[in-house]
Amino acid sequence: MTSSPLLLKLLRSDDQTTRQETATTLGEFYGDTRAAADALVDAVKRKDWAVRENLAPGLAKSPLKSTLLHPALSKLAAEDRDELVRVNARCALRDLGEKVPEEILPTPKR
Repeated sequence: MTSSPLLLKLLRSDDQTTRQETATTLGEFYGDTRAAADALVDAVKRKDWAVRENLAPGLAKSPLKSTLLHPALSKLAAEDRDELVRVNARCALRDLGEKVPEEILPTPKR
């Protein structure tokens, strides 16, 4: 099954709720597609935590998790110049069910 071009377009909506709901739908119904995996990596690069947080759980059982997502997100987490991209990548790995050392996760604000 391929993902809907409309869903991919809605992931870039200016409305955060639209992006969140679209990411959840994409993850639930198209979580095993290359387009959904690419959308997660793109959201991490754009620092869009709302999409990442709602899309990643749907991709946790994807066959692309180990072949595409883990390598791409690990590289961003370790090497990206932007600290927020590195943090978002680490959170995405955690959202996918990967073990991420506590010291590299962001500290919750109180």
